[in-house]
Amino acid sequence: MTTGIKHIAVKATGDKGLASEWNDIHIQDGNHDCDQNQFLNQVIENRTSWPAGPVEGQIIYRTDYHSGFLWDNTKWASITPISTIVVAADGTGHTTDIQTGINMLPAGGGVVYIKEGTYTISSKITINKDNVSIVGSGHSTIIRNSIDTTNLIEVAATIDYCTIEGIYFWCDAELGGMGAVIVFLGATTRSRISNCWFNHWEPRGITFLNAGEGIIVENCVFEEVFGAGPNYAVLINNSSHAFLRGNFIYGGTNVYGFQLITGTINFISMVDNKIYNSAVPISVIGNGKNVISSNVMAEFVYGIWIAGSSNNVIEDNYIETGTLGIYLESNSDNNVMDSNRINNCDWGVVIDAATEDKNILVANSLTGNITGYLDGGTSTEIAHNTF
Repeated sequence: MTTGIKHIAVKATGDKGLASEWNDIHIQDGNHDCDQNQFLNQVIENRTSWPAGPVEGQIIYRTDYHSGFLWDNTKWASITPISTIVVAADGTGHTTDIQTGINMLPAGGGVVYIKEGTYTISSKITINKDNVSIVGSGHSTIIRNSIDTTNLIEVAATIDYCTIEGIYFWCDAELGGMGAVIVFLGATTRSRISNCWFNHWEPRGITFLNAGEGIIVENCVFEEVFGAGPNYAVLINNSSHAFLRGNFIYGGTNVYGFQLITGTINFISMVDNKIYNSAVPISVIGNGKNVISSNVMAEFVYGIWIAGSSNNVIEDNYIETGTLGIYLESNSDNNVMDSNRINNCDWGVVIDAATEDKNILVANSLTGNITGYLDGGTSTEIAHNTF
């Protein structure tokens, strides 16, 4: 039998069949050259589920999503892009899986809205395109890990304008190694995490790696951790021009609230945060020109620790009940400490050694401490403090 288009009742080669049979179903047999021709009324396979064993280039149409998808040999990618995807644990959205929702976004990004419910993941969630917003419905949108996933959410390097907000993260399994609930792998621009809750987040809550700029972490709650540590709520490496504001951190074992470390660390504002029961609520190690203002911290070893960092402004903070309120060491010069309230500490302010040059300690309230201040620096200006 030759290839071609033939009526389904054909018996053998050359059989023309009955006239009535030509109104019956026809079948295509073999490959056909369709150059410079068109298909009329073509319908791609309609489905409400993903087919098993897809092959590269396969196209389907999901009638429940009202969108077409192509298998690119790694995932189903939308060919009729939807800029807002709904993830719903109860099946009322586009998908029940967060990673699938992210993959469904077009190359230019969009919004993945996660409805209320508990989403237990066994592998990390990856964001690998710009302009993606992951938005939950608040404390009722819960993301948990069932096994050690190292990172819960991993934002690929050089991904910009990523937003994560309104989600409650709960780690049932401790994250491995240097893992984090949310990690930006490097060089992110103007990304933001806001209004999220973190529980059992050890050893890292949020980590920014390598040359981030314009990042914001705001109005997040970091609840107590139980891992041996060191545990860092927010760890920022080699980044600048950022805001850490309005966050609440209740520490636990060997907790560091905000640690800024390594490379270029400057023009970062830490404002109006509440940090309790932490080894070091705020530490800045390297560069400078940062602002630490209007924070409340209590029950610590070092309240604010500045090491090898100059030209910082430390003002209007309320610091109480710890070993050492503000600690400057390792070539930290030209820092301004003013209008801070430090009490019930062993030492209020310690400027460690002669290598700390031209720092200013003015108009601070240092009452109720065993020692108000200890100045081992060079050319320190001290004025109008109360003891």
